[in-house]
Amino acid sequence: MKKVAREILNVLAGWDAPASEAVIYAQVNASLGGRVLLSDFDDAVTLCQGERWITGVDDRLLGIVWSITNKGRAQRHA
Repeated sequence: MKKVAREILNVLAGWDAPASEAVIYAQVNASLGGRVLLSDFDDAVTLCQGERWITGVDDRLLGIVWSITNKGRAQRHA
C-alpha cells in the first residue's frame, strides 16, 4: 500500500490541477504495471488523506477531486 500511496503523491505532484480518483487510479495503475487492485488504491487514498498528504474537494460534476498538499510534496522525498 505504501508503494501505491507514494505513486499517488507522484502523480498529483506532476499536475497543476486537482484530479478525480478515476483519473488518478488509471495513472497509478499504469505507472505500477497494471497490477493495482482498486481496494489497495482506496486504502492508499485513505492513508494519504489521513496523513494530510492530499486534500479533496467535492466537485458537482466529477465527485471528489484530489490535490497534493505541501506535506504530501515533502513526503514524496522522505
